[in-house]
Amino acid sequence: MSAVGKKLHLMNTKNLKNLKMNEVYNYNKYLAYEKGKLQIEKISLDKVMKKFDSPLFCYSVNQIRDNFYNLRDSFKKIKPFICYAVKANFNEKILKVISDLGLGADIVSVGEFKKTLKSGIRSNKT
Repeated sequence: MSAVGKKLHLMNTKNLKNLKMNEVYNYNKYLAYEKGKLQIEKISLDKVMKKFDSPLFCYSVNQIRDNFYNLRDSFKKIKPFICYAVKANFNEKILKVISDLGLGADIVSVGEFKKTLKSGIRSNKT
C-alpha cells in the first residue's frame, strides 16, 4: 500500500483532532501534499516507500531544529539547560542532530549514556 493510501494518524492531540489532510502543513511546515502525494521536506513519501518499504519512520531534521529553536527562544531570559530524553528515541542520526544543536541528554541507563557519547553529546551534558 502506498503512503498516500495510508491514513495519517495524529493521536492524542486534541487541537489536531479535526485536521484535514490537505491542511497538514498547519501542523508541520515540512509536510505537504503536492498533486495528492504526501511529501516531507519536498521528498515524496511514495518514492521513499518504494525504496525502503513499510513500516518506516521519517523524520524532519528541520522540524526538530525548529522545535528546539522555538523552545530555546521561549525561555531565552532564563537560558535553561535543555535536554533530550534519549528513551523517547535513541536513533543515532537523531542523537547526532541533538548533539549538533548543543542539547544535553536525559539518560537512565549505561546503554543510553554510551549512545549519547557515540553521537557526540559530551558527558558533562548527560
